[in-house]
Amino acid sequence: MTRHFKKIVILLTILILKPLFAQVGFQGWILDADTAEPLETAQVIVLDSDIGTVTDKSGYFNIILPETEFDIVLQMSGYQSDTINTKTLTKKSKQQYYYLERKPFEFNPVTVTEYINNNKNAPMALNLDIGIMSSRSVLGEVDVFRLIQNLPGVSYTNDFSGLLFIRGNNWDHNQITFDDVPILNPYHFGGAYSSFNAESVKQVEFVPGKYSAEHGGYLGGRINIVPKTGDENQAYPTKISLGLLSSKISTGKKFGNNSYFFSYRRSYLDLIEKMVSDNSSYYFADFHGGYKYQINNKNSISFHYYYYYYSKDVFTNFLEKDEDEIKGLTQPFWGNKLYSFKWQYTNKLNIKILSHIYSSVSKAYSNTTHIDINNELKNYTWIEKFNLSINQHNLCTGFQFQLLDYDHSWNIQDSEELWNIVRPPESIFFDYAPSKFNFNNSTKTMSLFLQDEYKINSKLQFNSGLRFGWFELADYYYLIPSFQIIREFSNNKKIFITISQQEQYRYTLKSITNSDYFAPFSAYFFMKENQKPLSSLNFSTGYHWDIPELFLFRIEAYVKQMKNIPKKSEYSSHEIIYDKLKASGIDFYIDRYKQKGINISAAYSLSYINVLENNKQYPASYHRLHNLKLEVAYRSKKGIQMGFRGIYLSGLPYTPILGKFLGAGTDVDDGIYWRIKDPFSFSGALGLVRGEKNS
Repeated sequence: MTRHFKKIVILLTILILKPLFAQVGFQGWILDADTAEPLETAQVIVLDSDIGTVTDKSGYFNIILPETEFDIVLQMSGYQSDTINTKTLTKKSKQQYYYLERKPFEFNPVTVTEYINNNKNAPMALNLDIGIMSSRSVLGEVDVFRLIQNLPGVSYTNDFSGLLFIRGNNWDHNQITFDDVPILNPYHFGGAYSSFNAESVKQVEFVPGKYSAEHGGYLGGRINIVPKTGDENQAYPTKISLGLLSSKISTGKKFGNNSYFFSYRRSYLDLIEKMVSDNSSYYFADFHGGYKYQINNKNSISFHYYYYYYSKDVFTNFLEKDEDEIKGLTQPFWGNKLYSFKWQYTNKLNIKILSHIYSSVSKAYSNTTHIDINNELKNYTWIEKFNLSINQHNLCTGFQFQLLDYDHSWNIQDSEELWNIVRPPESIFFDYAPSKFNFNNSTKTMSLFLQDEYKINSKLQFNSGLRFGWFELADYYYLIPSFQIIREFSNNKKIFITISQQEQYRYTLKSITNSDYFAPFSAYFFMKENQKPLSSLNFSTGYHWDIPELFLFRIEAYVKQMKNIPKKSEYSSHEIIYDKLKASGIDFYIDRYKQKGINISAAYSLSYINVLENNKQYPASYHRLHNLKLEVAYRSKKGIQMGFRGIYLSGLPYTPILGKFLGAGTDVDDGIYWRIKDPFSFSGALGLVRGEKNS
């Protein structure tokens, strides 16, 4: 009787408590309704409970629910939320695809749409929305590179320069791209401003190092300019603006599955000068046009055309007196042009195929009796990329084929006009090159890459990458690995440990000294046979803590060893020597962003950048020990904007002069010896010595 009684009690207990303990799985994928791209970190929240989760890189989520009725909210910043009642779910519908519609954030006069961060594996990667950044204080006008200079790990030589030195690398070690197309000379106004009109830029993707095998061929950071396509739903689709430096016009619109956008900018210093005198000196202009056609939710075709060869940097009063009556001469100009075509396919199984074909041309030209230049580099590239998820692996693989054609041809003689503006002509354009030089060649490069993001468990991820390729001109095969561990403590807190190798196969020989900011154009050279590539071995560890729409905090420490860095010898004007560099430091970044009210951004970097030469060590010319940057911006509900910016930098060139030296100097300017040719030959006068090697 007792045994039967126990069975009855157990049976009644199960029947009573079964509704409380019965559980059912609810899983699926959350995708962008327009592009069908997976939404990472989208929130799945069970109302009136403490149950919830976020999606992974493939947009996948999986939670366990009691077998009772609940309302479940699917939401993500920048998208319209969706509410699902579990009572309406069937067994088949408990594992399916859910699509969220985009919801733009609207200001007056700009619209900011949430943009998906494609650099989740880089702890200090930042996506800058120009609509947000433009509310912060600027001098003159909003400039992309000036905004980037306020980020951690980025330094610059002086207040007039827009050149970017990222984590110990020289300015020509960075990969700067427009819609993922490389731009080799992306500067206007002698290097003071970027050639990207802020009105045509949707977002800037900034990554201070290399964290993926997908991109290669550079030592420094990666900066990708994401252009507008006309589907941003701006409050004012057409804008005309007059600035201190230039005037701009831009317009864009979406109609059906089509969208277009174009912008034009021109400076008018030459026009102002022409009004008050018979001469005009210099102007710059740029144009961006784009068209996008969305076939359906799976396919999109976009065509971006960025062309400022037609609208170029040009000296308008360069010809000397003895050249005025000679027909057929051309004023010096320089610039870039590119064509870009993309096709993308994404299906509901999260298999993505991207085809990208582009051409990028960098050119400088002058046809005068004193300066004859025809310098051009053409880059034709085809990229195929495949993304797919298999079990716990998120794979990215593909190939890249490049055809590079370059023509270096110049004959530079003394030019009184240009000497009066800056430095000798050959040092402005061609890196202290010989007065006469000719080099014509073409080469091919091929690369295969594979990046695997392996989710070991819900808190631990291991990433590995491999890039393999061939550089024809040097007959050089390369194999570049990278490894990363990501430990996730919560949805918003992660720690990263990264080891990577980088190589670069092109370089300039332009030496940016402490007082230089005029660097409009540089000749790029490619490694040749028996020449070792520029290389870097990097180690970094970082931590980031992000609370969406409230604040983000990031910190990363790094150490890198670089070698085979070519430069011109200080003692022999046309001799190439190769440096070894060592850089280390730590970057902090905190940002508080709100659509209305006070926004605060603070960055601090402690960095050491040293040149290793003949068992000696001295700071690089762009060394900055301390970089502290603070920005405070206020945006009222009525659209009134106010901003404050404070910057503190220490190191060269702010303490560049050591003392006096008696010896044979070269390039004497106002009693300052810029370089000492031979410290043991005393034939010069008493003068000040710059402390590039000793400060």
